[in-house]
Parts: sequence; structure tokens; C-alpha cells
Amino acid sequence: MAADSKFFREYPDSQYHEGLMLDEYNGTFSLVSANKGKDGNVYMKWGYPQKFGEKVPIDKSLPWKVTLGNQEQALKTLRYFVALLGGESDGEEIPF
Repeated sequence: MAADSKFFREYPDSQYHEGLMLDEYNGTFSLVSANKGKDGNVYMKWGYPQKFGEKVPIDKSLPWKVTLGNQEQALKTLRYFVALLGGESDGEEIPF
């Protein structure tokens, strides 16, 4: 499944055009592991997570992502982590 490449950031020196994509689905924002294909399209990486408490993968593949929440929550979360890395902080705690 191709995604909009305008929200894709390729890792510097990535031999396989790997990177990070900001995805929005039904009002929820996520950071998703992705690759840029030879065709120029950006593709999310998908995987089969394990069932809780077992070492057996589930039957359905899911994107490799970190859910950030709605737009307001995503902004607060990203600002929180920017502050941890030495950037400016707005003083608010992580929203969840």
C-alpha cells in the first residue's frame, strides 16, 4: 500500500531508503517505519506481532507504528520528546 511521501523522512546514509513516515488514519496520528521504493512511492513496513503472552504471531499483519493520538496529543507528545533531546519544552506533560 503506497502512502503520501510528503510526510516521509529518509534516514541519512540509508542504503535501502528506510525512514520514518507520519501517518494519519481516522484522526489518529502515528509514526510508521517505511521505505521509499524504486518507483518513488513510500511504503509502510508491515509485520505480524505476537499474541499477548505467547510466542505465536497473530494471523493479521499490522503496520510497524507508534500511535501518538489525535493531532493535539501528537503535538504534545512530540514536543515532550523534543524537550528530552534538549530542545525547547512547553512545560506540559505527555498527554496519556
